Amino acid sequence: VRRSADLRYRGQSFELEVDAGSPVDPDALRSAFEATHERVYGYAAEEPVEVVNLRVAAAVPRSVPETALPEDTFEKLGEHTAVFGGEEYTTPVYRRPTTPGTTFGGPAVLEQDESTTVVPPAWEATVRENGSLVLTEVER
Repeated sequence: VRRSADLRYRGQSFELEVDAGSPVDPDALRSAFEATHERVYGYAAEEPVEVVNLRVAAAVPRSVPETALPEDTFEKLGEHTAVFGGEEYTTPVYRRPTTPGTTFGGPAVLEQDESTTVVPPAWEATVRENGSLVLTEVER
């Protein structure tokens, strides 16, 4: 957990970020601000100090998520009528392909557990080696 504060002398239009510590102590904040202001601008003043922002950031260690591609289940699930540029198209709906090199043209809708991808007419989709899906406009 990291705590910080943005402070400035009253009337200034810029702030300096300083470590806020725990618990937050106003006297310690002022001292940290004055030391930082002296280092950055070459002076500290006996002016009132304003707290503009108090910030807390926390990081939690975690394991690397599994990124293996699932077995390819590219299959047609159905079709719908979809409108692109004011024109109706019979548009197939597929389970999203995962096999690298799989390429097909739009229009199409690709469904997967966490997202849906729309491939417009005059575009094609290709599955890359890392499993990502790249859409490219093709010449008409």
